[in-house]
Amino acid sequence: AASDVYKRQDDLRVLFMKEGQEGVEICWVRSMDVAGDHVIGKLLNEPYKDFGVHEGDTIPFGIVKDGEDYVCVYIGEE
Repeated sequence: AASDVYKRQDDLRVLFMKEGQEGVEICWVRSMDVAGDHVIGKLLNEPYKDFGVHEGDTIPFGIVKDGEDYVCVYIGEE
């Protein structure tokens, strides 16, 4: 669950993907709060690609199970 990962560490690697863009970018995000089924965090570095967010922005991200591991994924602006 999101709250389990949130309690373990503050700075997380978050995957950024966008339809129409090739590949995945990984950025560092400092987790700040858990809101329902996602985490709110502060983006610690500027993405190379255009995701509509910038260093210092507060962003939502989800935590999904990938085999035995958990992966943080940027949810995007809705």
